Amino acid sequence: MNKSDRIVYVVTKSSIIINFKEKL
Repeated sequence: MNKSDRIVYVVTKSSIIINFKEKL
């Protein structure tokens, strides 16, 4: 896993968490 893939993974994960919190 290279650095850019890791950044994309972190950004995607955090955006999913934000969307989940907004639905609650």
